[in-house]
Amino acid sequence: MVSIIIATRNSGRTLDACLSSIRNQDYPRRYIEIVIIDGGSTDGTKTIAKQYDVTWIEKKGSGAEEAKAIGLKHAKGDIIADFGSDNIISDRQFISRIVAPLIENPNIVGSYPLRYTYRPNDTIFNRYVALFGVNDPVPFSVRKSDRQSMLFDGYCLSGRAIKRTGYWDVVFTPDNLPTVGANGFFIRKDILLKANVSPRSYFHIDVVYDVVKKGYDRFAVVDTSIVHDTADTLFSLMSKRRRYLKELYLEKQLLRRYHIVRWNKVGDVGMLGLFVMYSVTIVQPLWLSIHGWLKIRDMAWFVHPVLCFLTTLVYAEQVIRYSSNKLWRRVLKH
Repeated sequence: MVSIIIATRNSGRTLDACLSSIRNQDYPRRYIEIVIIDGGSTDGTKTIAKQYDVTWIEKKGSGAEEAKAIGLKHAKGDIIADFGSDNIISDRQFISRIVAPLIENPNIVGSYPLRYTYRPNDTIFNRYVALFGVNDPVPFSVRKSDRQSMLFDGYCLSGRAIKRTGYWDVVFTPDNLPTVGANGFFIRKDILLKANVSPRSYFHIDVVYDVVKKGYDRFAVVDTSIVHDTADTLFSLMSKRRRYLKELYLEKQLLRRYHIVRWNKVGDVGMLGLFVMYSVTIVQPLWLSIHGWLKIRDMAWFVHPVLCFLTTLVYAEQVIRYSSNKLWRRVLKH
C-alpha cells in the first residue's frame, strides 16, 4: 500500500485539485491511503478533504514538517509519499510509474518525478517553477535542485545516474544530495524509519539525508512530472520563501542535518557568492532566460532575473534581522 501524506493549513485553493488527481490514478484505489494532517484550517479545507475518503488528523498549530512526522506514525502503507496540497498529478499512470522501480528493484530506496509539469495556461510563476525546476533559485544556482529544468534534456542533475527503462537509477552521497523529499517523493517506510523522524527533528530533506548517510543511497528519478501550484502572485511566492527561510532554516538551524550551503565547503560558498553576484548584476540570470526562451517561447523564463534579485534581497534581510535579534538578546542577558 502507498500512504500519501499531506500537511494542510488553509489549503482550500488547491486541495480539491490535488485529491481529485490522486483519486483519478489508474493505480488500484484500495492500495492508496491518503493521510491529511491539518494545522488548524479556518477555510473549507476539511470540507474538501472529507469528500475524498481520507484519514483526517487535526493538530492545531503544527508546522508542515512536524505534521509529516505525525502522518508517518498513522500511515499504514509500506511506501510513504510526501505530497503538498498544491501538487496535482496530470499523468494518470504517475503512481504506477513511480512505484514500479521500488517493486522491481529492492535496492532502490526512493522514487520521484524528474520534472515539474509545464502547463502553458498556468500562472506565470507556476510556469517558471516548471521551466527552471525550482521555486527557489538558490538550489538551482548551487546545483542542488531536485527537478530537471526545461533548459536541459535527459538527466543533468547531481548523482551518478544509469538510464533504465522509464527512469534513471541514481546514487547519491551526503555531499551531492539535492533538495529531495517532497512534491511527489516516494520512499520505503522501513528505510524512512531509520532516519530521525521525531516531530521536532523531521524535515523532508533531512530524513533523506539521514538514510543516505546510512548507505541507503539508490533512488529512481522517473521520467514523469507533477504539477506544483505554488503561487499565483509574486508576493505570495516571495512570502513563502521568506517564511521557509525563517522557520525552517534560521530558527531551526541547530536541528538541521542537511544544508544547501555548507559553510565549511569552499565550493558551496563560492557558488553562493557567484549567485549573489549574478543576481545583483542580472546578466547571467538574463542569459539563462534568453537561452530558455529560444527553446520554449514563454515569457515566464524572464521571471528568473527578477526572482534571483528579490531572493537575494529577502534572504539578506532575513539573515541580518535574525543575526541582529540574536546578538541583541545576548547583550540583554549580560
